[in-house]
Amino acid sequence: MGGAERRMSRKRHLVAGREDPHPGAGALGRQDERGLRQIELQGQRLHSLGVESLRALEDTQRIAAQHGAPLREHVHDTIGVRGHCGTILSEAITSIRSDHPHDHRAARTVFYPQGGGQAGDTGTLLRGNGERIVVADTRKGDGADRVRHHIATGSPLPEPGEALALELDWERRYRLMRLHTALHLLSCVIEAPVTGGNIVPDKARLDFDIELGLLNAARIESETNALIAAGAATESVWISDAELDAQPELVKTMSVQPPRGAGRVRLLRIPGIDLQPCGGTHVANIAEIGPIRVLKVRSEGKHNKRVEIALTDSG
Repeated sequence: MGGAERRMSRKRHLVAGREDPHPGAGALGRQDERGLRQIELQGQRLHSLGVESLRALEDTQRIAAQHGAPLREHVHDTIGVRGHCGTILSEAITSIRSDHPHDHRAARTVFYPQGGGQAGDTGTLLRGNGERIVVADTRKGDGADRVRHHIATGSPLPEPGEALALELDWERRYRLMRLHTALHLLSCVIEAPVTGGNIVPDKARLDFDIELGLLNAARIESETNALIAAGAATESVWISDAELDAQPELVKTMSVQPPRGAGRVRLLRIPGIDLQPCGGTHVANIAEIGPIRVLKVRSEGKHNKRVEIALTDSG
C-alpha cells in the first residue's frame, strides 16, 4: 500500500469513528480543547474550568445568593463543538483598545467571534443595576484567546473593571449552529473542492470548484435531508500539525487553511459521513438541523459554483 493509499485508509477509519487520532485529547466527554476535564454544574456542561475554579465559582454563587442575587449558570465554551450558550458568572470587563471605544473584552465569554465564514454572536451584557448593554457583533481580538464584543450604537458602554453577566442570543446562535453543521453535510453530498462559504442566521452557502451542470438542486436537497433524517452524533477529535500536514486530503477548503502553530488542530467528525478541520459551532446531533431547502444554485465564476441553503423553519 502506497503513502496516499495509507492516508486515505486512515481517513476512512477516522470518519467511521474507529480510531482516535490523538489519544488522551480527543472527543468531547473526555477533555476539552484546553486539556481540562469537563464537569457539570446545575445541569449545564462546563468547559475550560479546573476543579479549583469550580469550587471558587460555587462559593461565589452561594455568597451572591445569600445577598439576594439569583444563581447564575456558568456555561463557558466559545469554540466547542456544541457551542454551548448561557449566562456566565459576572466577570471584570476591560476595554480592548482606546481607539475602539465600542469594543470590549470580558475575562471569559460564551460569545463566538466571527470566523470560518460564520457570523459573530450577538446578545447582551447585564449590569449589576439591571441595565442591559446590547452586543451587536463579536469579532476576534488581537490575541489568540481575545474576543471583542462590539457594543451597539446608542447603548451604554461598560466601565473598565465593571462586573457584568454575558447573555447570548441563543435562538440566533442555534440557527447558526444548525446551518454550520448542514454545510458539513453539503460538502459531503457535493464531492468537490470548497472555494468559499458564509453562514448568517437566515441562510448559508458553499462555493465549489465544479461544473455547474453537475449540480442538481433537487438531488442535493434530497440527499442532504436524508443524512439529516438518519441522524448522527458530532464530536471533536484532535490531530497534531504534523499529522494534518501528512493528510492534506482532510482539508476541503481551498481558500482557508486550518490554523497551525498551536501544536494540534481540532477536527469535526460525523461518524461515517465527514471528518475535517473546523473551529466553528455545531449541533450535538445532525438530526437537530431539521429539513433544509436549496435556495439557489448558480455560477459565481469559473471555479466558484454557489449552493445556497436555508432551514425550512426559518420562514
